[in-house]
Amino acid sequence: MTLIYIRMKHEVQKAKEAPLYFKDVAYVKSDTTGISRLESVQLDTKDQSETPVVIDGYTLLQKVLELFPEAEVRFLGPVSTLIKEDQQKRKRSIFLLFSVWILLFIGSGMAIMNFHYDVSMSEVHQRIHFLFTGEEVERPWLIQIPYSIGLGLGMLLFFNRWPARTVKKEPSPLDVEVFKYQEDLDQYVTLYHNSLEKKNDS
Repeated sequence: MTLIYIRMKHEVQKAKEAPLYFKDVAYVKSDTTGISRLESVQLDTKDQSETPVVIDGYTLLQKVLELFPEAEVRFLGPVSTLIKEDQQKRKRSIFLLFSVWILLFIGSGMAIMNFHYDVSMSEVHQRIHFLFTGEEVERPWLIQIPYSIGLGLGMLLFFNRWPARTVKKEPSPLDVEVFKYQEDLDQYVTLYHNSLEKKNDS
């Protein structure tokens, strides 16, 4: 009996009119001869007008059994692949980038100032300064300057934006949250944009 292992890719980028082949969406491993014929089989995506397109493992199973009726197929890893159109990169607008940067800078600054006002941070600094020096001052620079520097350094440390990060390749908490969001989005698309599921529902 012929044994064929298939590991489907999680996501594939392709041009809108480019043909889609078996080898584009999955890795195939088998000791049988003629496996290259399977890899060159073209997959039909014309009936799936929505993007991204979902290629289900059942579709690949049908293609395999057409060429190797007696084969035993084993899937490893994911059982579906998202086909997304390869979007052409547009030139970034410097004006738009600067506008977003200004908006985020002002918004984050206002959020920090409002937080400090709500918790009476100025009075807290004055109290800490009095505990250490025994002097009451209106502007405890000895406390406020290190606090401001530490606030900025703490944000850099939390979001893992040090130059050494380019060497270690460690994801930041923001990268992890974006990954989780993309994973949930892909799972939703795989479930509700699957043409096989729609056929069963109809």
